[in-house]
Amino acid sequence: MARGEMYVLADPIYESSSWFTRCFAGLRAEAARCDVSVIKVEDAQQIPAGASVRTCVLFCSDVRWVRKAVAALYARGVRSVLAGAQPDAFYGVSGTIIDRRLLMEDTVRYFIAHGRRRLACLGSVASDVNDAIRVAAFHNAMRAAGLKSRGDDIFSAGHGIDECARRMLERAGEYDGALCVNDQVAVRLIALAREKGVRVPEDLFVSGSGNLLVGQLCRPALTTTDLDYYQMGRKTVGIWQYIDKTPDVKAMTVTIQHRLIPRGSTACLPVPDEDVFSSGAAAAENPIADAMRDNVERLENCLFHCDALDLRIISGIARGSSMEKIAADLFVALGTVNYRAKKLYRAMNVSCRRELEKVLAQQIAAPEALEEMARNR
Repeated sequence: MARGEMYVLADPIYESSSWFTRCFAGLRAEAARCDVSVIKVEDAQQIPAGASVRTCVLFCSDVRWVRKAVAALYARGVRSVLAGAQPDAFYGVSGTIIDRRLLMEDTVRYFIAHGRRRLACLGSVASDVNDAIRVAAFHNAMRAAGLKSRGDDIFSAGHGIDECARRMLERAGEYDGALCVNDQVAVRLIALAREKGVRVPEDLFVSGSGNLLVGQLCRPALTTTDLDYYQMGRKTVGIWQYIDKTPDVKAMTVTIQHRLIPRGSTACLPVPDEDVFSSGAAAAENPIADAMRDNVERLENCLFHCDALDLRIISGIARGSSMEKIAADLFVALGTVNYRAKKLYRAMNVSCRRELEKVLAQQIAAPEALEEMARNR
């Protein structure tokens, strides 16, 4: 019998996102290690009334949802631990502190150190508290460097990430650097820049945030910040345990580290001074309806759950190889390849190979990078 029960409440909009998948996996693993049973509910009213439940974990970053959920739990005498949203944006709430301010400031300094001074910030959504922190940090970092930034240097994703990227690319000549609030926005920006003839990184440096696997499949590969969502989930369990057992503590937070990872979208230029780029970071996904964002998310979650054979099958499909050739190249039965492919169709929400090829063509510019992923599995 488990030594404790942890109730988890998540905004349904976020449950298909890559950050939720990884963070929740970390939470489950740590809870199992601590002999704690995880009970996922859809509404605060499903949590038993009375003193048996004192603390609940919330997965979300939308400020309106968090406020509503925290208030509903408070009314039932239950305290909140956040995984996703910045807890210091809400009174009396615990969770992981992700220093998004420092993350954005570090990235701005990195761009400036390598001669990029006309910068834009892409992908923010007004309802996302984490995005608001990043946008404010962008302006602060530009001012600290003695550079000007205006409101129209912020390209929001209120109407979708492709629309956001296209608006910025219409003014591509005004900028030599684009800092995206997450990797989903950045991978689409790189793809659309290629269509428009804007060269990355020669004309435009591009960075994301989240270190998603799909960022390694771009050409050039995406410079990003490493956000350890799995570790965030594990740390959330420790916070929950302490808060649950210590009722006289109002709230507590734990800071998660971040790391800037230079890749081809910034010419693989090194971080100038590692001492300057330390601590803080993590992002959450935007809650807006966006078909292209959903495609990126599905591919990311699919890649995250694939084993080495699955990755090599995806690589073969992306290259246009027949199923027979894929089977021969991998020394496996054709039936095995077809069975695995059908599982991939379901994961990607497509009905046939042709539809999967179309999605892969949109998202994967470097199928050979899948081979490297496969070798590391």
